[in-house]
Amino acid sequence: MTSYEPKRPIERCPSHPGALLDDIIPATGKTKVEIANLLGISRQQLYDIIREKKPVSGCRRPSWKDVRRRRRDLAQDAGRLRCLAC
Repeated sequence: MTSYEPKRPIERCPSHPGALLDDIIPATGKTKVEIANLLGISRQQLYDIIREKKPVSGCRRPSWKDVRRRRRDLAQDAGRLRCLAC
């Protein structure tokens, strides 16, 4: 059986994703409000994640309101693309 050495010191706790987001967001050139909208979360939720007060979960089920909003946004984007192709 093969044994693997850990890549990080065992004594060190894993980093919270919020700590990484705080470093990454400025490099995107977008505001935190824009990032929150892109992620489909509220601005306050994003700030809580950055402050490491909330966990990050990928299991959030979209509400019908979210689905309708995304469908509308996609339709608007598709309309803009058709205009650009003319």
